Amino acid sequence: MIFDDLVTTTKAMQDLQKKTAIKNNKAMQDNADTKYRLLLTQANHFVDVMVYLYTDLSVPKNHEILMSISELMNVLEQIVASGLASPDGIINADNTFKTLQSSMKKEWSKQYADLTSATVSTLEAIRGIDPDNVGRCLQKFNLQRIGTWM
Repeated sequence: MIFDDLVTTTKAMQDLQKKTAIKNNKAMQDNADTKYRLLLTQANHFVDVMVYLYTDLSVPKNHEILMSISELMNVLEQIVASGLASPDGIINADNTFKTLQSSMKKEWSKQYADLTSATVSTLEAIRGIDPDNVGRCLQKFNLQRIGTWM
């Protein structure tokens, strides 16, 4: 009788441990899935911006950045290859993405200056005609130059 109660209690405790582990792992997996979706959305937005810059604005292509984007997309695909998003893989991919963004920001500041230099020069030349409006326009150009490109 006592032995049967002990076996039943032990089995109930083991079941509880299994359920607790599943619940904890589910919460961790849900968190990893959320981070993955966010990273994937950011990467998608980044690609959209790159397409716009390279096709619509005809900004000279940086093949190193394009290769890095391609590698990042392959990494993002591999992270979920097993069906579940790998938390360590997400952290590594996020670091890679941040490095890629930083590289593009440096590249963009150079490109932006090249793209807007003629317009800024024209505005500087006509500043005497309407200093307030021209000043606001120049300020907007400056804010875009020093601000983030994405």
